[in-house]
Amino acid sequence: MVLITFLFFTVLVAVGTYYFVKDDHINNKDDYFLGGRSLSGGVIAGSLLFTIYPFIKTHTNKLTGRSTNE
Repeated sequence: MVLITFLFFTVLVAVGTYYFVKDDHINNKDDYFLGGRSLSGGVIAGSLLFTIYPFIKTHTNKLTGRSTNE
């Protein structure tokens, strides 16, 4: 049942994504990687910060000797 649910939602996201972006025209690498250079520095910095936050939190707790199960 879990596998069927996983496959259903995976296909649902794939189909939804296809219909959402099928009319977008990506002409060069700037359009693909940077959203056409429309992203601000704050958005990019926030994305990087929240991506590495769990890693930083886990390793700081290990360095200070605190348990990571808090």
